[in-house]
Amino acid sequence: MEEEIVIRKNIYTGKEHKLRWTGDGVAYEFIPAEEWMPITINYWTDDESDPSHKVIESIDCDGFGYPLSLGEKIEDKEVKAIIEVNDKILILID
Repeated sequence: MEEEIVIRKNIYTGKEHKLRWTGDGVAYEFIPAEEWMPITINYWTDDESDPSHKVIESIDCDGFGYPLSLGEKIEDKEVKAIIEVNDKILILID
């Protein structure tokens, strides 16, 4: 059985933005409410001179309302990391 967590409803359509469990530890894939919706990745860095030190701080999506950020609580668990792998956005919660 595939586990999904609804994290937000699209503020325009009411369709659900979800996290889908990947089957690997605490990793969930972010699934936008609709397939065509672009995902905006917001980075943070403590060293502007070295772009390799950037970390994904939050993600946003069309109709999302407000970004999903590090430290946010989802079902009593905390967003520990947001990672981009093979054109997928993975959210690690624990």
